[in-house]
Amino acid sequence: LFVSHCTEIGLYTMALISTVVAAFRMKDLKYDSKERAKLEENLIGISQLGLFMYGVFSMVAGSIEGNTARGAFTIVTSCLMMTQAALQTIFLFAAMRMSARKEQSTKPGREFVTFLLLCNFCMWVVNTFETIRPEHNSVQISIYGEDAWAIFVHISVPLAIFYRFHSTVCLSHIWKYAWKAKGEFR
Repeated sequence: LFVSHCTEIGLYTMALISTVVAAFRMKDLKYDSKERAKLEENLIGISQLGLFMYGVFSMVAGSIEGNTARGAFTIVTSCLMMTQAALQTIFLFAAMRMSARKEQSTKPGREFVTFLLLCNFCMWVVNTFETIRPEHNSVQISIYGEDAWAIFVHISVPLAIFYRFHSTVCLSHIWKYAWKAKGEFR
């Protein structure tokens, strides 16, 4: 449990920092408020609900658990997960509307988008193979019960998995197109 939570905390922290730095480095790109990626935005928004549901229910369970290491790790992991996802979603919505004013030889922020791509892939792996395991959710199971938590996990975790997968797709789109002048690709 300790190793699992520390791994997640590390991933969320690195992704959170990368999101902020990428946004800062990309601030000079042209933002087109008319550019719409409505399908991507809707898919990200809906799938993020699953991530937030899982986070809120986990935080409540961690709070009820009291002053224990398990409860504290559950709360910290859930807070970081939701904060990182919220900032990343804002970044995705903005960055999908960005393009270079003219062809650039330097691509500021691209390395952080690449790192975010890798982080989201790793978080997708964690959500797919770790989050659904009962050992990972011992605090939540002790509070909600095994059956109730199993039902909840089977509703929220697929949405969280899709959020990470689709974020990776959106980040790859940003990686490919954000540093090209608009006329070159659209």
